[in-house]
Amino acid sequence: ASKEQYAYFYNTARITVNEKWTYTVIDKYDKLHRPPYVAHFQTLSPSSSNPFTFSMINIHTDPDETDQELDVLDDVYRVVANDGSQEDDVILLGDLNVDDQHLGELGRLADIMWTVSKTPTNTRKSKQYDNILFSRRHSQEFTGRTGIYDFRTRFKLSEKEALMVSDHLPVWAEFHLSENGSVRQASAGQPVPR
Repeated sequence: ASKEQYAYFYNTARITVNEKWTYTVIDKYDKLHRPPYVAHFQTLSPSSSNPFTFSMINIHTDPDETDQELDVLDDVYRVVANDGSQEDDVILLGDLNVDDQHLGELGRLADIMWTVSKTPTNTRKSKQYDNILFSRRHSQEFTGRTGIYDFRTRFKLSEKEALMVSDHLPVWAEFHLSENGSVRQASAGQPVPR
């Protein structure tokens, strides 16, 4: 049996983590195969007296239980938004094992947006599994820039070589370093029809 672990990789010269607000979400009803991992971050910018702070939820849904888990992740999102950290910027990201049209209750949260839409995120470029979601109302620091890092093409790897690295391509989104930075129109993410 495999045992997965979560990690956050970040540039310590640009971002710091508040270890007081780093935790796994307790799933007392055992509805999530892998508990979400939460961390609270702050940007480090010498030119800003108002650094961007945010809570991040890292999740990997069970591919056999996506409907059930996505319908719990909206509750997880709300719990993290109200965890006492006083943080309104909550970013949920990870391997959701569904495309942006099948986000269930998570996709129906008020003001929720996602950065990957109708674009494959697996290394074979055949399925969309990964995404980054946040409230467009609260996370106005989002610049509108987002994408998928195609390391296979970038490093001219064969499919076999790329799959040795990962069966997923990294997804990314850009945010301003300051709270409520100048806002540009978001380039991706439309609400799921109700």
